[in-house]
Amino acid sequence: MSGIRVLCTVIACSLAAMPLFGCSALSPSGSADPKACSQNLDAAYAKLNYAKSKGYSAKMEWAKGEGVLAEAKAEQQAKHYDACVAKVKEAEPYIDASLK
Repeated sequence: MSGIRVLCTVIACSLAAMPLFGCSALSPSGSADPKACSQNLDAAYAKLNYAKSKGYSAKMEWAKGEGVLAEAKAEQQAKHYDACVAKVKEAEPYIDASLK
């Protein structure tokens, strides 16, 4: 029964983060919006932290995902918002794999 509850929670978190990952973060001028970078980065860290808190054993994926998210954070601090969004998208497969 608890396995079903965890699965439902993972699905709910994934669905909650989907609009942040699925939408285009580019503004009409072609450069990414700082808010989109921040929201995508926050959602990705939340999903990764959720996987860690539930004790999923994919530690290699955690490490890869965290590394790419750290790069995204550096891009955000350098105000390279398009690169930030791209790095968050690059981290997605690692984060998703850490939930399996």
